[in-house]
Amino acid sequence: MSILSNMVFSIGSLMSALLPFIVLLGVLVFIHELGHFMVARWCGVRVEVFSLGFGKKLLKWKKKDTLYCISLFPLGGYVKMFGHEYGKEVAEKDRPVAFLHKKLWQRAAIVLAGPLMNFFLAILIFAGLSVFVGERKGLPVIGELAPSSVAAKAGLAYGDLILSIGDVPVKSVKEVREVIFEKPDTLLDIKVRNLSREVQTKKVLSQTGPATGKWGFLEKGGVIDGLSFSASAAVVGVSNPNSPAGQAGLKTFDKVMSVNGKKVNTRKELFHLLSLSPSSESSWTLEVQRGEELKKIILPHSKNDQKGDKAQQLGFVRSDLFIANLKKNGVAEKAGLKKEDFIFKLNGEQVPSWSFLVEKIKNFKEQDGTLEMEIKRQGQVKSFSLVPEIRKQMINGVEKKSYMLGIIAQSPLIPVGESYVEKEKNPVKALSFGTGKVLHWCAFLFVYIKKLVGGEVSTKTLGGAITIGRAAYDSYSYGLEYFFRLMAILSVQLFLFNILPIPVFDGGHLLFYVIEFFNGAPLSIKKMIIAQQMGVLAVLFLLLFTTFNDLHNWLFTW
Repeated sequence: MSILSNMVFSIGSLMSALLPFIVLLGVLVFIHELGHFMVARWCGVRVEVFSLGFGKKLLKWKKKDTLYCISLFPLGGYVKMFGHEYGKEVAEKDRPVAFLHKKLWQRAAIVLAGPLMNFFLAILIFAGLSVFVGERKGLPVIGELAPSSVAAKAGLAYGDLILSIGDVPVKSVKEVREVIFEKPDTLLDIKVRNLSREVQTKKVLSQTGPATGKWGFLEKGGVIDGLSFSASAAVVGVSNPNSPAGQAGLKTFDKVMSVNGKKVNTRKELFHLLSLSPSSESSWTLEVQRGEELKKIILPHSKNDQKGDKAQQLGFVRSDLFIANLKKNGVAEKAGLKKEDFIFKLNGEQVPSWSFLVEKIKNFKEQDGTLEMEIKRQGQVKSFSLVPEIRKQMINGVEKKSYMLGIIAQSPLIPVGESYVEKEKNPVKALSFGTGKVLHWCAFLFVYIKKLVGGEVSTKTLGGAITIGRAAYDSYSYGLEYFFRLMAILSVQLFLFNILPIPVFDGGHLLFYVIEFFNGAPLSIKKMIIAQQMGVLAVLFLLLFTTFNDLHNWLFTW
């Protein structure tokens, strides 16, 4: 009985994973084929079959001249029109309802209708989301800055809210990045409001460097060294179990939610509260999240009023200096490093942060020989000699090789500024917003294809049905907002993919019609058949290539 119940559970789990994919693809395919169907009927063409999916017909019913059906394989669909086959004779009496006997503009309209329906569907989804959900944005509040960075030296500080850059007002992190990106090597006047509510203008020099551009790819543009809008979450590390923090029961990777009822978000806020002069109370009450549990921990005030870092005196250290996990068969695991080892020295230097460690590893050179690492494990100091190995990583669509040790830290970064939602109440403006989003994604895909052809983006970023299926399941798990956003983006992709001038696609047929328009006669049947065969081969190659990528991405980590 248990075997049967396990089988039922497995089938149920599989169906729950596949259902979002089937619904997502089903809606996109239905809308696409509906476009062909409606315009074909409007032009007087007899539609013989309207099918969602390919292969064996699972459900079918006939109404007038059209057989409607749902077929076994959901990866597409088709509308079969009477008189669509080249070289096949059509009786004189049937020519008025035959596709190939319609005027050129009618045939072009029927073919173009499918992709355009996907285009308009994406506009409607984006417009609807802007009305009912809105766009989530983050206030441009400055996060943790390295003291030696350009941003810090110019006077920008943690908690500053950026109001404008030059004469351009900004309301979100995205807007700030976009303005700076367009102004490389420029002395910028950045107006900020600090934590004391004072408005000041700082002069900050931007540089030319790698940055995420308008289309989401790593490109050269304006950047400000060290400028950050995030900070480490209030996750603590406890290196010494005999410290006040350790004795109070705090553990490494505990997330502090509040101190004496006051909510804290970042480690900086936590350490600041702990550094304030003790109140009349003899202890702090910390609300702590440990896994799924919420705990209350009483942390006594330090009896000795010592000068210096109060958090450090209590036994707190940065959580990102503890090993959270290790890559299987990686350098660190093979050398004997373990979870929760506290890394405090590298090549004799004190390790101040995870980013410092990452930079040292990335800049390793073979002539250096080894990296000498010192760790603390349950109060004992241990030393390791490590030789980093080269691993591949996918960064902004580009596959890069870099040195790694196989160490994974837990250093969650969170935005410092509060997020807010902008909703569009005016339906006309919502449609305008939706159109803008679709055009943005069209431009993004053109840039992506250009970079793909130029070798600037790895072909490993191409995905197929498995990638779409995983994305559909993940987005549905996050909520309907994410599911519909994915549907809109894929609808734009389907629009562009189908208008590409590749035979067997709608764009290939449109190409034939353009040639027919200028030549005054259609291409010969022989040439069209050859073109169709080449198109089928190209599609099969793309299908095999993306399937290989899907399986590779599923089974391996770049």
